Amino acid sequence: MFSKISYYRNNFYILSGTHIIILDSNANELKRINHELEVVFIKYNYLIDRNKCLYKLENLNLKFICAIKKMISNMFKDNEDIYLVDRFGDIYKIYESTVVFVCGNMCFTTGILIYNDNIISSDKYGRIKIYHKIHKKILNYLFLFNSPITSLDMNNDFIIASEINGNIKVLDLKNMNELTFHKIEDIKILKKIMVFDEKLMVLCDKGTFVFEIDVNGKLIFLKKYDFEMKDSIMENNNLLFIDIDNMLWFNDIKVLETIQSTDDYIGFLNY
Repeated sequence: MFSKISYYRNNFYILSGTHIIILDSNANELKRINHELEVVFIKYNYLIDRNKCLYKLENLNLKFICAIKKMISNMFKDNEDIYLVDRFGDIYKIYESTVVFVCGNMCFTTGILIYNDNIISSDKYGRIKIYHKIHKKILNYLFLFNSPITSLDMNNDFIIASEINGNIKVLDLKNMNELTFHKIEDIKILKKIMVFDEKLMVLCDKGTFVFEIDVNGKLIFLKKYDFEMKDSIMENNNLLFIDIDNMLWFNDIKVLETIQSTDDYIGFLNY
């Protein structure tokens, strides 16, 4: 999964080539941090550059954590623990600036979540694997789709998975059974899903959709933005996004004319 925008402690963080742009939560103040290499992934206040080096962003400083052997496809923070999954399916935990191997998937892994003591991962073959991190064993495989799971997210006790052709499934995390199915029509590519405030944002090639997630896991349509977003994030009812022309917007206000951003959201199809 791609991740060009993050939110952490009242600040938005946006990747733009070798720069990290910092925007306060009200879009009143903009700062930049320069890095010697292109930064390719950011989540929470952690980022990875083109040389596969992991950094932690503290105030306006980049703190080197460790080097990673393979480029990651996703990241998940569980309390103070950081879990990484690389493009070849291996899952690692960062422990005292050391990369510790946890488990492997033997194929391109697209998403990772932590629920209680379970590591939940999705892959390019449309499967979800549940792995117990304490007992170190596979508990279950769920076969959801016939093509890659593009994105994976969690809302309370629901897990939400998306397929590239617009299919979305909601599962009950407690019982690991499928609750609801939703199909977004008239699109070619579903790029990414994101959960915020009991809502689901879905980035597609022909617009961006917002749904409410009800108590039964049903997706209730709320609105559609009739333009494509390269990446976006919603915090405190404020929408920050990069449009298809690489312009950065805060709600309906243009913040920056040009963001250096590439289209890498379907790169896993080549693996």
